[in-house]
Amino acid sequence: MRAKFSMEGIIPIVISVSLLCHAIVVAGSLSKRPYLNFADVDCGVRQLSSELTRQGKASNSHPSLQGEFPWMASFRFNNNGNHFCGGFIISRWHILSAAHCFLDSNFVRPVKWMDVVIGGRRSADDEIKFEIDDIIIHPSYKRRGFHNDIAVVKLHEAIEWSPLTQPLCLPDPELEDVLDDSESQSKVTFQVAGWGSNGTSDSSEELRKAEIEHVYKNEECQKLYAGNDVQILDSHLCAGGGSGLDYEEENLPSDACVGDSGGPLMATKGFRDDHQNTTIAIGIVAAGKGCAKYPGIYSRISKLVGWIREVVNDDGNYKRPEDNSVVIDSYY
Repeated sequence: MRAKFSMEGIIPIVISVSLLCHAIVVAGSLSKRPYLNFADVDCGVRQLSSELTRQGKASNSHPSLQGEFPWMASFRFNNNGNHFCGGFIISRWHILSAAHCFLDSNFVRPVKWMDVVIGGRRSADDEIKFEIDDIIIHPSYKRRGFHNDIAVVKLHEAIEWSPLTQPLCLPDPELEDVLDDSESQSKVTFQVAGWGSNGTSDSSEELRKAEIEHVYKNEECQKLYAGNDVQILDSHLCAGGGSGLDYEEENLPSDACVGDSGGPLMATKGFRDDHQNTTIAIGIVAAGKGCAKYPGIYSRISKLVGWIREVVNDDGNYKRPEDNSVVIDSYY
């Protein structure tokens, strides 16, 4: 799920062999890869034709195809099997998601309360369930404003790669130039996917997708949220949604919604001529005011890859806050 704004502020709604972390440090040269790969296979490779991923314009989302998003993960409560948040595979052992998905009061929820499911599009399709070994919350996460809203989830067992289970790439910080240039944006397909609300229920039985039409500059996004007690920071990325207007249902802009939190905002092709079919996660679904009325707010992954690398590469020795607690009531 995605967190949701109220007029008073932001309210969270709770409705990726041994790891060989060889993340690629990317320079600005066009001959270098424009992404970071934390896996031991190629990342961001879809198993379907790129033409199949563009069916329809996703104003209210559309069902995905089997294998279209092989990095997607669904976090579920193990007492009832209910989906509560999304995530995405970045290595055999690690899944990225949003920090607010796993917090109860000031503490991380016990891993024994939940499982993570990968490899399926519907609740019964080719699913593989994994136990969670650890959940690591960004130490500077702040609940009010969802600053640094990111978590690394370590699995109890390693993922076996298949056409339905693949890792997603993370962005090199230099890709920010693409996001700030409208001409470059026009060459990129932006999408979100998740098991969140489709407007009729809190979650969907099948993985759905939406094509996002626009990634905003932060200054634009801040203006659109004027008067809503929302502060857009460098660690945020705004995309999709509307400009605060009341839209007719048939004209709703594309957006993530309740239940999509933790899932990726994906960018495919257009970055470099020799990597057109690579998909990169540029954001993590975090928050928004309503669904589609205002821009969706995401955690900007390019600002967080240093911390991700530190956690994933440390072989379990990352130093977390004492007692695994985090301050979640801090203000900006």
